[in-house]
Amino acid sequence: MKFLRTALFMTRTSFVLAGLFCLLTASCRKPTFDQKILAEVAAYNQRERPFLLADGCTRRDSLHFDSDTRTYSYCHTITGEADGNPAVAAYLGKQNRDRLLHELQGSIQMIPLKEQGIRIRYVYYSESTKEILADFTFTPADYNP
Repeated sequence: MKFLRTALFMTRTSFVLAGLFCLLTASCRKPTFDQKILAEVAAYNQRERPFLLADGCTRRDSLHFDSDTRTYSYCHTITGEADGNPAVAAYLGKQNRDRLLHELQGSIQMIPLKEQGIRIRYVYYSESTKEILADFTFTPADYNP
């Protein structure tokens, strides 16, 4: 009988140890690329406050990453006199899209995102109306010539 109790105790202990081993190895996995990007975006949004870009009328509000669509988004707001200006609205059209694509293609900082096939999105909002003025999404087919 003592042998049977010892055998049962050893079997239970083996199962508990095996379960703990599985939990520990599962929790020690390296984060995926998408998880790293989500963490970096969250840290960036906590650390950085909205700031005006060099043009003085475009404010970068935040970054976002949607892991379902694998889209990395820059959210901007057009402020001040530029907000509602027809010339700015015209600039935000194809000319701005071409400029953004050219910058993206030559960007060293974006290489890790481009290598992973991440979609890059730029969204411009009106400060006064909160409407989307321009929305450009670039796929690997766009930025990998």
